[in-house]
Amino acid sequence: MSRIYELLLELTEPGTPVNQLHLREFSRLLGWQPTDNFTVPNLSVTAKAHLMVEHGLENAAVISFLGRRSYNDLSSEETRALLGVSYNNLVDWHVGVNQNEVVYIYNRMESPKVVHRSEIARSNTDALTNEAFERIVGRRPNPNVPALDSALIDTISIWKRELSTALNYQVDNNELSALFNKVIFVRAAEDHAKNNRQVQIETLRSIWYQSDKTDLPNYIAKPSVLEKFKGVDSVLLSSMIEDFYENRYARFYSYDFSVMSKHALSRIYEHYVSLLSVEQSSQDTLFPKLPNEERNKAFGSFYTPQYISRFFARYIARSNSTERL
Repeated sequence: MSRIYELLLELTEPGTPVNQLHLREFSRLLGWQPTDNFTVPNLSVTAKAHLMVEHGLENAAVISFLGRRSYNDLSSEETRALLGVSYNNLVDWHVGVNQNEVVYIYNRMESPKVVHRSEIARSNTDALTNEAFERIVGRRPNPNVPALDSALIDTISIWKRELSTALNYQVDNNELSALFNKVIFVRAAEDHAKNNRQVQIETLRSIWYQSDKTDLPNYIAKPSVLEKFKGVDSVLLSSMIEDFYENRYARFYSYDFSVMSKHALSRIYEHYVSLLSVEQSSQDTLFPKLPNEERNKAFGSFYTPQYISRFFARYIARSNSTERL
């Protein structure tokens, strides 16, 4: 039995603990560069473990070890939650592996597409290699939903302008940024609790709909900088809250802030600090105009993508190791 298949059996055998060293050995033997491994307890029945891997500078994938089940055996809800792990990590490809087959799924579709499916066996694990992935990436479909960061950036952009208009432009960028910081922090805490405790918890959404919907909950609006938002119309606030649970641009996925990558969140942060301006016009309008966003580097940082940072970190580490030799 090849070492690769031996590791595959171990990593897909239900009930056995995941050996992190073996997880990374498995990926390296197949030519992948492992970057992050993580478990999602809420998905433990669906997948035993998940591993994020890279191939080259930009092509990344999340490998999920499905135990003895095949990808086709998953229910629609299980599929949605499973592929949400890669989508919310800003990774377009998801690889489902069991003891008999590997499935490559492209998740940037309204209905995620299985691009390639191959049987695997003790004597043949070639379909798992990074060379196979490189060939499959060349068959990438045209995406018809935006990536996670673009979806959230557009959502925040819409609500910055909507809230500014609703408050007659009497809200500044610090107040808007503070609101979205708070909402995202609360959503991350909720998703972390949901994924790790597997219990029903009160959420911002459930608390809002159980209240009289006149004000945001105190733990959101309590800081004085957020006092202005207490006067916003409840219908508008309801729509805003919903938009931080369900992705209006990719309806197949729900947001899971507990697994989002640093790269995705840093890209989103760049838009917290964009400024709003109202175009001046002598022409009267029936409805108030939405302000425009203006990007200004002086008000925030512009981030280097994680895959580039990791590439140069590995390059420097290898260079230093060679110099010592």
